Amino acid sequence: MSLSDRQRLRLLVFAPVCSAFLFVMVHLIVSQGDITRVRFAFSIGFLLGMVVVPEIDKALFMRPLILQIPAGCLAGTLFVAYLTSEPILWLIGGLIGAVIGWQARRWSKFVFQ
Repeated sequence: MSLSDRQRLRLLVFAPVCSAFLFVMVHLIVSQGDITRVRFAFSIGFLLGMVVVPEIDKALFMRPLILQIPAGCLAGTLFVAYLTSEPILWLIGGLIGAVIGWQARRWSKFVFQ
């Protein structure tokens, strides 16, 4: 593994982990230190970070939707599961998350400018 491959790997691991810790920090601030649901916040942040990873290094991912759609679907499902216990809403959240993952190429342009 060359040096550029190691740097690329660090970037691709670092982005989702930073996103996850950002979600955890916001969760802890908003919930006034309640640590019981930190796993949800970490998982949602990590999965949304995985949605953005192919947009950071476009040369590495030939088919980014293979990663973005499932990660978005899982993030949407976990977010709705954090809010409610209704299975139909979990399905709707998963579909919304899949659309967010599918449209990541379009909305990430505005985030990274």
